[in-house]
Amino acid sequence: MIVIDTIFFILFSSVVILSLSGLGRAFLQNRDNDFFLNIFFGFILTSLLVTFIHFFVKINIYISLSILFLGLTFALKNIHEINKINKKDRIIYLIIFLILIPIFITQKYHEDFGYYHLPHIVNTVNEKIIFGLANANRAFVHNSIWLNIMSTFYLKDNFNFVTLPNFLIYLIFIIFSVNQIIKNEKNISYFFLIVSIFYLILKFTRISEFGNDIPAIIFSILSIFYFFRLMEQEEIEKKKDYFFYNFSFAIFAILIKFSSIPIIIFSIFIFLKHHKILIKDIFKFKFVLIYSLGLIFFFQQFIYTGCFIFPSIVSCLDVSWFDEYFLTSKERLELVN
Repeated sequence: MIVIDTIFFILFSSVVILSLSGLGRAFLQNRDNDFFLNIFFGFILTSLLVTFIHFFVKINIYISLSILFLGLTFALKNIHEINKINKKDRIIYLIIFLILIPIFITQKYHEDFGYYHLPHIVNTVNEKIIFGLANANRAFVHNSIWLNIMSTFYLKDNFNFVTLPNFLIYLIFIIFSVNQIIKNEKNISYFFLIVSIFYLILKFTRISEFGNDIPAIIFSILSIFYFFRLMEQEEIEKKKDYFFYNFSFAIFAILIKFSSIPIIIFSIFIFLKHHKILIKDIFKFKFVLIYSLGLIFFFQQFIYTGCFIFPSIVSCLDVSWFDEYFLTSKERLELVN
């Protein structure tokens, strides 16, 4: 039984990874894009789709499967990107996958999972967005966009796979880092990834007990990595790409966990230093998608609480579902950096 479950887990995870790569490929539209980089952007596009769709309908199994098949369609159209990975590297990546599986199997659900992670997921799959939801449960006062992604992995009366996105982002980051270390020159970004891998492996020995910390930290690390890559790069077009990666991952990390907000300093620094070559790029469609993701998320936050940015009273409006008591929730939820 364990063998069959393990085989199913590997196959299902592989299908999800392939789908995410397809969604990321559709998002970026770059012919020379990295397969693993596509997966990171696949998570971003998934969050955009799920958050937007939830305004109108509940995220049931049909919505989840539709997003999965959409990604697979894009992936199969660009199957040549997978073929670029040679057999030796594929074996290495598979070994890493197999070694890390026990981290998911032995996961221990932390106290926050039952307090507000699971209630948020259950609400998302059972109802479309609800105005003033925070009045029903104070745990909904502050939201994470990662919980929207986790909702797509909820099966009726079975939440064993809702933490799969946490495991996959962890797995893909490890493989991505190994791939980058092997291919790139020994520079600052090279050593930064080595330190990051050791930190993640030593720190996060299980998946779910750390909640949203894992994806927030990983996307923050990715943002810093591409900050270093940009500084090491002389080619202007590459600088533009790396700035977009840095900015996108920084925004996504903040939407996952608001205490990640200092990471945006790197993006601001890059833009101020290279504004002459970047000023036109920030109005391109791919940047607009990132802006849209932020706007949709903050609008979702407003519908739940009456505040666009929690726990800032400046962003709150005097709507019927707003309660000043929400603003004190930050102390009880320990939302202090």
